[in-house]
Amino acid sequence: MTNLTAANIAGSGGQREAHDFYATPEADVHKFLDITGAVPNGCLVLEPSAGLGHMVRPIREKRPQCGIIAGDLVQREFPLDYVNDFLALDTTALSELNIGCIITNPPFKHAQAFIEKSLDCCDGDVIMLLKLAFLAGKGRQSLFERNHLREVWVSRSRINCMKPSDMAAVECGGKPPSSTIAMAWYIFNRNHTGAATINWL
Repeated sequence: MTNLTAANIAGSGGQREAHDFYATPEADVHKFLDITGAVPNGCLVLEPSAGLGHMVRPIREKRPQCGIIAGDLVQREFPLDYVNDFLALDTTALSELNIGCIITNPPFKHAQAFIEKSLDCCDGDVIMLLKLAFLAGKGRQSLFERNHLREVWVSRSRINCMKPSDMAAVECGGKPPSSTIAMAWYIFNRNHTGAATINWL
C-alpha cells in the first residue's frame, strides 16, 4: 500500500462551497464492475470522493488484488487514507503514485474539474458516475474535444444516489425516495483519442 498522507499530496487547501454528498448504491457499483470488467485487478485505485465507502467496498470485493486509496473532503463514518479536497491535491505528487484507475461519483458542479485533474495524474482509466445530461452543455465542449472519452455506460434503471437524511430514513424502515435522474458511467483515458462507444447496463 502507498504511504499516501494528506501532508505529502496537499496543495493549496481550501474547501468547496458545499459537500454535495450523495451515496452511490453499492448494488449499482457491483453491477457496473461485473458487466464492464472495469477497474483492472492488481492496479492502484484512487477514490477521491469515498464518502461512506459505497464504491470502495465493492471494489475490494470484486478486485481483491487492487490497492485502494480512499479520500474525501469530509471524514464520515468510513476510514479514509486522507481528508482533503481532491482538486487542491498536488498533481505531480499524485502522478508519482502510479495510480492505475480513478473512480468516483464526484460532486456534479465540479465534475469537469475532477475529470480534468484525474486525466492529468492518472495514466489509466478515469471512471465517473454522472448524470446523462453531462454529455450536453457548451461549457464542456473543450473537454469532449480532447477525445479522451472512451466509453459511456448508460444505466437503464435509475441509480438512486441518496443524501444522508434519506439514508437515515431508510435505515429506520422508511422507503428510499424515487429518482427521476438518468445516470451513466463515463470512462475516460488520456491515451484514448478516438470516438466514444455507448453501451447500456
